[in-house]
Amino acid sequence: MWKIVLGVIFIIGGLSGQMVLRFTNSSEALAVVGVALVVWGIVEIMRRRSVGSSGSSGRPATTGDKAAMAGRAAEALGLDQRKSKALVYLYEHRSMTIADFEKLCPEADRASLEQDMQALVEMGIMTPDGERFVIT
Repeated sequence: MWKIVLGVIFIIGGLSGQMVLRFTNSSEALAVVGVALVVWGIVEIMRRRSVGSSGSSGRPATTGDKAAMAGRAAEALGLDQRKSKALVYLYEHRSMTIADFEKLCPEADRASLEQDMQALVEMGIMTPDGERFVIT
């Protein structure tokens, strides 16, 4: 938004002859810079609106959005159900421990869960950080 405001100021100042672009002494050049700033600001606003409520970064905004994105990623990677659950948990919480994974998959034994976590590390999905694993 500041680009648009500054651009309008430059346009008005340049076209009125009250302001000039430094090092050029040209009011017309200042007006052109103002137009460029206004266009840039409008493009940024349009991009934010096209992304939706998740902001300009394109990251999911809600936990539900994160879970849906993680589910799509797990499907694209061909992950089994346990690894998919781990990926969804990682998207929602940014890190997990083996105890978190055991709560997600109580039917699985600890050795299988450790193997699954190691497989996710080898795939580059997460990295160990002490007792926790963090999403990469």
